[in-house]
Amino acid sequence: LGTQILGAAEPVEGARGSGDGRLRLLLQCRDGVGAARAQAAGREVLTADEWPEDGARAIFIPRFLAAEHDKVWDAIWIAVGGHAAHLHRVAELLAQERQKFEAEQAEDQLERKRIDALRAKRPAMSTDTQEKQAVVQQEEAEDSMRADLKEYLGPEESLVRRLTEALGDEVAQLEKRVATFMQHPLVRSASGLQAGLGAPLRLHCSASHIAVPGGIGELDDPVLIALLDVGLFVPKWSGSLGPRLQPANRLARWLLLAVADAQSAALPWSH
Repeated sequence: LGTQILGAAEPVEGARGSGDGRLRLLLQCRDGVGAARAQAAGREVLTADEWPEDGARAIFIPRFLAAEHDKVWDAIWIAVGGHAAHLHRVAELLAQERQKFEAEQAEDQLERKRIDALRAKRPAMSTDTQEKQAVVQQEEAEDSMRADLKEYLGPEESLVRRLTEALGDEVAQLEKRVATFMQHPLVRSASGLQAGLGAPLRLHCSASHIAVPGGIGELDDPVLIALLDVGLFVPKWSGSLGPRLQPANRLARWLLLAVADAQSAALPWSH
């Protein structure tokens, strides 16, 4: 569609600010195959690359995460990398987790006050009974504190321990793409894939990128073409690495590696 629109654009007489009197359009899309075709046809294609870790960390800390939580940041970076939308979602989840934590603390304080008020209304007890009751209450408080420390490490640590679950919507979208990839005509008809997709998927996803020196238009690997077609891999041209393919994001890479492991585990011993 972008190629058709750009090809149909006629020179505009006296267009202001264009310099050469030609209409210029910037089209945004998520179609990797379409972007590769447009680039091969001579169109200028810009890609939205991930942020480097130093830049992402400078934005995330201390705006969304305190500096002392460096291990939490390391876990976030391993999970989602520099994908701007995923980092934004993690920032939202951190804010929600803190609100939940503060609400639970306030509720606990109210419950303690309620219990103290009920105890204050009890009939007067002997001094010995009061001392024994105070010891029991102190032991209960210490036990409760130890349990809280053991089971709840704070909102930041709590979130990263279940980050994949918290990013359920993003993971579900990728799982749909994986299902589409598994049923892709190129994958189903490829003669060399009878032994399963485990090996090629692991090979492609373990590398930082797949170089395509002849240009992405010359790509002939059915697995890579299918991954590109469903949006699990994306084309890149910027930088000194030249034309290349790479997973769309860090979550896509981890999910595809998990699929590769599952595929390999399902193979009979003869393979």
